[in-house]
Amino acid sequence: MITYNAKVLGLNSDIEEEVTLEVNGIELTCFAGVCPYKLTIGQEYPVTFEMLDFELSE
Repeated sequence: MITYNAKVLGLNSDIEEEVTLEVNGIELTCFAGVCPYKLTIGQEYPVTFEMLDFELSE
């Protein structure tokens, strides 16, 4: 698995696991399923990603 450095841009106060990250200049919103750290906006953390089955629709 590849590990990336991700900067935390935002945390959703309504959905506990939802986090907005910047990875290699790309902003994405995802769920932090396993997180051994207390996340802080503006800090960088090592992350890995797991893609779950999903459907794309237009």
